[in-house]
Amino acid sequence: MFKVIFFLCLFSTLASGLSLDSLYQLAQPGEGYDKLLVLDSFQVYEGGFSSDNGKKSCIHGQGAIIDLSNGAIQKISVQGIGTVLDIDRCVIINGSAGSSALDYSDSASGKLNHLTMVDNYDGIRFWCGESLTLKNSIVVNTAHYGVMTIDSSMSFFSISYNDCWNNQYGNYICWFSSC
Repeated sequence: MFKVIFFLCLFSTLASGLSLDSLYQLAQPGEGYDKLLVLDSFQVYEGGFSSDNGKKSCIHGQGAIIDLSNGAIQKISVQGIGTVLDIDRCVIINGSAGSSALDYSDSASGKLNHLTMVDNYDGIRFWCGESLTLKNSIVVNTAHYGVMTIDSSMSFFSISYNDCWNNQYGNYICWFSSC
């Protein structure tokens, strides 16, 4: 009987996704970050989250899938001075209409490395004043733009070795403004 219950619990955990927002809220410090999430490559994580203002956070994806469509928050939002979110080795899919899968704003910063982003509305949106690095990533099949930025100075961005294609309105777009 115990074996049957164990396997049913194991199967139900593997069959359904874990809430990325719940994991973010429970994350502990590590590697110099206020919050460190190390994901399991055999698990699907559901939904996004809004980062804590002024906190430094990191997600080590290890190839895990983040399905934004199945959560209360359907994007990963990073905003505020001193707010950092570094992400590596994740597959991010199914971002909601009218929103970016990754949305950095209000002087937030981060390093994005080895991401694969598929079937989102916008892939990555950088707003005014951010300090961001996007490297070795793939952004494909968005309904809008692959990588989008709005800033009057490109000195804050390092975008290299990425592959963007089949994004409906364009792979890269930069609007210059006085932020």
